[in-house]
Amino acid sequence: MSTPATDTTAQPTGSPPPADICAALRQAALNARDPNEFLAQTLRLLVERFDAGYGLANFETATGARRHECDRTADLSDEWKRLADALALEARYQNVGKARLSASAGGQAALAVPLALAEQDPNGAIAVIVPDLGRVAMQARLGEFKALVALAGSLYRPAAPRAAPTPANEARASQSLTKAAAYDNLRHFVFGVVNSLKSRTGCEQVALGLVRGKHVRVECISGLDDVLPRSPGVREMQQAMEECVDAGVPIGWQRTGQPLETKTPTGQLLHKQWHQHVGGASVASIPLVHEDQVVAVASFRADTRDQFAAELIAEWSAMLAPVAPVLLVLARAERGIPRHIADRAREGWRAVRTAPRFKRAMYLALAPAVLWLLFGRTTYVVTVPCEIVAAEERRIAAPFEGTLARTLVLPGEHVRAGQLLAEFDTRELAMKRSKAAAQLRTAELQLTNALQEQDTVAAGMTGAQAEMYRAEVELLDYQLARAKVVAPAAGVILEGDLRRRIGEVVPLGEPLFTIAEGNRRAVELHAPEHAAVLLQAGQRGVFTTLAQPDEQGQLKLLNVEPLAQVVDAHNVFRAEAEIEAAPDWLRVGMSGVARVETERRPVWWAFLHRAIDAMRLQWWKL
Repeated sequence: MSTPATDTTAQPTGSPPPADICAALRQAALNARDPNEFLAQTLRLLVERFDAGYGLANFETATGARRHECDRTADLSDEWKRLADALALEARYQNVGKARLSASAGGQAALAVPLALAEQDPNGAIAVIVPDLGRVAMQARLGEFKALVALAGSLYRPAAPRAAPTPANEARASQSLTKAAAYDNLRHFVFGVVNSLKSRTGCEQVALGLVRGKHVRVECISGLDDVLPRSPGVREMQQAMEECVDAGVPIGWQRTGQPLETKTPTGQLLHKQWHQHVGGASVASIPLVHEDQVVAVASFRADTRDQFAAELIAEWSAMLAPVAPVLLVLARAERGIPRHIADRAREGWRAVRTAPRFKRAMYLALAPAVLWLLFGRTTYVVTVPCEIVAAEERRIAAPFEGTLARTLVLPGEHVRAGQLLAEFDTRELAMKRSKAAAQLRTAELQLTNALQEQDTVAAGMTGAQAEMYRAEVELLDYQLARAKVVAPAAGVILEGDLRRRIGEVVPLGEPLFTIAEGNRRAVELHAPEHAAVLLQAGQRGVFTTLAQPDEQGQLKLLNVEPLAQVVDAHNVFRAEAEIEAAPDWLRVGMSGVARVETERRPVWWAFLHRAIDAMRLQWWKL
């Protein structure tokens, strides 16, 4: 790959602009021996024309990249030079003119436009740093800059030498470019061109149509504010313009009843039909060609002129020559999104047809993928974080407030049903029970004596005390029976390392152990809001863990909780799924990722629905 060549030329400041920039560009195109020399001369002419302090031009060909710089001032900062380089790159690849104005009045401004040098598509760009004259003035200068660069690109023809232009044609080209810079859009420019042609040629009617593929759209007719495509007169004119596009040369029909003398195999029958439709007036059409491509067609109708002389048609063709690149640039600058997509599609198809065989095969192989993306359907898969949990858990709490005497198991151990897990100190409970039992026996003796003495009042009070002591004994018996904590079912201890709490008073109801019954495990999915609406019970999927990312397990959703919860500072909906054939290495508490197959959706929706939903939400907030 060749290294880009750089040509830096210092220019004296204050040099006057050329008297006729169009003539200078044409002379440069004639004298240049190669595109490298022509681009350097063009850059110098444009820098002088716009009184620029700095300019750069770059372009690429099959032989490599070339870069030229023209620095006319020493006090210009490197930031402006880097800005010019960046704007040139944007202008080339976006195919539009670019402008950056300074923040303060009286500063600098950067202008950049794409360059199509002997190519149909831009293969380079030119940028200049000029004095900032205000937004309105800089828009006009950007338009003039576009037109001049487009003219420069159209002038260079390395394959065919050019004849020297006449001063009259150069003057007309300069005037056309000056007018192009003064118009804001394509429609205003077309109106200006048509009105100017009508006044210069003396014809009763002048029309201009833009070429779209093989068809012509009539943009403007002199004397009419609006063009109705379905009107008979406009259709006759449009058909005649399309006949001119097919011929590629000026054609017409004279008032004398003879065709225009030109080399065309079409016979000019549509122009004859137009001639008859307008009452026998002389009609003619001239194609506007740029880069061997018909860009537009100008049609003329003269009621009093007997015929259009060949010299007159040649003069009008030369006058219209600079208009073609300006029309092309303005039309590309005003393209909407559908038009831009259509143009890019045509350019892509043209590139496929002209590409080498290997690239053509590669492009054709990508076509099914593009069609599948646009029209195919696929099962949409939701990917969410997950965690391995026990399918059934039992929690064991302290049966009473007491002192922990000993613990016999640790987390991770397998236990059987009824196995002793921990034990509380029962000495204080045993003494309380002995005391309560003694008080119960005393109360029972007093109750017997009161009954023998037939003292009903004493018997009632003593009986109540006996019942109270009996209840206290039963409570102490219950606590003594629960002092030994046993496993309610076989399973694995998940939580409950009590070794550091031996001798500590444990409050009533405080959790001691968590047991996972059996070996069944489940998957707990943490689904964000956008994914939770797609999850339903019965859907299947796969999961993997961070511990074994190369291993996958099968899952089936059991239920989705309707209430959101906050997990790790995120609002999520929990969903539980059962594991089909859980592997032996799976442990409760492992985290990973689950992929659940939801429903069939269009392929483009699967890729873009998140972005579309975000844009809809932002649009709704406006």
